[in-house]
Amino acid sequence: MFLEKKIDAFIQKYSLLQKNEKALLAVSGGVDSMTMTHLFHKLGYNFGIAHCNYQLRGASADEDELLVKKTAEKYNVPFHSIRFDTKKIASQKKESIQMAARELRYNFFHTLILSNSYDKIVTAHILEDVLETIFLNITHGTGFMGMLGIKPIQERIIRPLLWIDKETLQKYAVENNIQWNEDASNSEQYYQRNKIRAVVIPLLKSINPGIHFTLPNTLERIWDTGKWFIHQRNLLEKESTYIRDEYIYLKLHFFHNENKVFLYEVLKKYTSLNYSLFLNIWKSTCKKNVGKIFKTSEYEICLDREQIIIKKIKKNEIPIPISIQSEDTIVEDSHFLLYCSSYKKDNNSFIQNADKNIAFFDYDTLIFPLQVRKWKKGDKWKPLGMNGHKKVSDVLIDKKIPLSQKSDVYVVLSEKTIIWVMGIQISNSYKVNTDTKNILQIQYVEKNKKNF
Repeated sequence: MFLEKKIDAFIQKYSLLQKNEKALLAVSGGVDSMTMTHLFHKLGYNFGIAHCNYQLRGASADEDELLVKKTAEKYNVPFHSIRFDTKKIASQKKESIQMAARELRYNFFHTLILSNSYDKIVTAHILEDVLETIFLNITHGTGFMGMLGIKPIQERIIRPLLWIDKETLQKYAVENNIQWNEDASNSEQYYQRNKIRAVVIPLLKSINPGIHFTLPNTLERIWDTGKWFIHQRNLLEKESTYIRDEYIYLKLHFFHNENKVFLYEVLKKYTSLNYSLFLNIWKSTCKKNVGKIFKTSEYEICLDREQIIIKKIKKNEIPIPISIQSEDTIVEDSHFLLYCSSYKKDNNSFIQNADKNIAFFDYDTLIFPLQVRKWKKGDKWKPLGMNGHKKVSDVLIDKKIPLSQKSDVYVVLSEKTIIWVMGIQISNSYKVNTDTKNILQIQYVEKNKKNF
């Protein structure tokens, strides 16, 4: 009961979740997330469970998925799972496996929020995770914001276990007969985070065995300072920054020597520049090197007499059509994600989803690879419910799509025939009907609408 009360008090203290809100729990099958699931059930919160199988650990990963699924059935809550070919995706994107896995899982969570009306994503980060993050940030180089570690809430993501240490959590799990699986990769020290977990944290505990009592108080003071810091930064940004046409202007007289770090934070928000480049900019402002230009991959930063002028670099890129090679895949563009899956139709249970960003097609009428491209002048297709053709441009007018958004509308084609104006309407020729045996489902997620 002590741990349950402590978690509930933490949730209330930081206003993480209301009883009338619906939470999506990210559950891996490890002790942290399995115990969190048990606690949420005991506390009476409304929740569903999401599990990602990264297919990195063979049969062990499948066992995790099965355990989490059985747990969802035990608590009679919705279960959402997905499998990723993580190594292949990481290789294609030239990212680390950990970075690719993180992107994949949060993109998946985002689709679930959109399609299932969840209010919050809940992760099972604990006290050791906060310490690991702070030390990783220090090791790689960080500013004040990096010293905040992991915060209890970040937009829609909440972390109710942040003040609970691993030993307390495992003891509770054993006492309450909670089943979990150990992830062998957690003990492999070629991951930097695992080195801190296996070496640094035990050393800190040997210096202060009560660190799990003192650290939460320290974190609370750091977070409170962080709130003040962010408030001050936002005030300075509001006073010093204005946007005109395609340019962002920062008035330099607001940023004296003592406000150097605030200038960095404001510039980073608009340009994603690194600290090394910022130091060069700062030195140039001190020397009043008027007209000097600095560039990031996307922005041009020019020093004027009394201000910094930021302009986005325009790239004359010709969009290349994207192919959907198979029925079970994830397609990513700089603007959107498509989640494709196929399954047999169950005539007794199939219901056409009302979500305009999820489309269902008669699989056997399609010819792969499908093609995704921006709509163009002259495009025609058969809108759902019509036998005749209609121009895409006319449908965009009918749907009152703003002029500024029309250029960002995409279509999906089977051979040369439009089967879906993405996010608007499917073609009547490819709809699911009484004769349909197999279904292709495509879910469309616009990246610029992410909330975490």
